[in-house]
Amino acid sequence: VGYRRGGLDVAETVVGVGGGDVVRSQLAQTGSLKGVYFCLETVER
Repeated sequence: VGYRRGGLDVAETVVGVGGGDVVRSQLAQTGSLKGVYFCLETVER
């Protein structure tokens, strides 16, 4: 289960891993670092 924000699907585990590897993974897939950080911020709140 995850949250969909900014056009990206972000798994709940993002909060647990701190986002490091997940950010690089999502960035490689989408090329949108801004979108990734937006997702991480949304999930953590």
